[in-house]
Amino acid sequence: MTLKITAQVAVMVTRSGKSGEQLTAELKNAGFVSYFAPTLKIIKESLLIPAQDFQQAIFVSRNAVKYSVERSQLIKDMLPKQLIAVGRGTAARLEKNGFNDVLIPDSSNAEGLLKLSSLQSIRGQQILLIKGRGGRELLEKTLSERGAICYSLDVYSRVVETIDETHWQGFMAPVIKNSELLIDQPLLNIITLASVEALEALKPKLLDAKVSERITLVVASDRIAKKAADYRFGDIVVADSATNEATLKAIMTLTKSLI
Repeated sequence: MTLKITAQVAVMVTRSGKSGEQLTAELKNAGFVSYFAPTLKIIKESLLIPAQDFQQAIFVSRNAVKYSVERSQLIKDMLPKQLIAVGRGTAARLEKNGFNDVLIPDSSNAEGLLKLSSLQSIRGQQILLIKGRGGRELLEKTLSERGAICYSLDVYSRVVETIDETHWQGFMAPVIKNSELLIDQPLLNIITLASVEALEALKPKLLDAKVSERITLVVASDRIAKKAADYRFGDIVVADSATNEATLKAIMTLTKSLI
């Protein structure tokens, strides 16, 4: 077996569903060693639709669109003409479903949503929050403090996914191609995280595998970065947003000197 040292980067993608699969494929096309290992599984919830006349409706994720308007014509019919989406990906999914008047904040998070001018003078307004079960309470809490009457429609939930142990073996194992040992271990091991919930699900596995000191986290927000720092992860890079495009860009920038 021939020893051939090359700059190898291994990336573990923890985002679930087609988006995670697409990011894994994009990383492989860019020349990275890439593993698809979703930490969370999305389960649809029963739709308990409140019978109200809503002045505003906020979609907090692409899954919020997938598991609401894409499942029920009734939800489509009850929504106001102008909608609010947490980011470009969520807005694009709404537009695919026929909603062309969609507001998005400058920052794709609750803090960004709360800065929108349409969510300032809202006393007495009835606002529908379409989201996953659990998660942050900041958006609903702040809108309620501003005088709005908020209704949460939990259209999906996240459960911890069982991660195949072979992912860890492959992630830290030698990289072999055409019977040549390319490197004893990748020069850089990266794990992508799109939510605090994904970090929480993965943390015990990282500690058990004793690899937390040998990885770099590429995360989708400052909030995830802060939580990761609390858990004593040292190498953390924050992407511009939670999109695959932003994650890939962050990884390419990070590894520019190696590849």
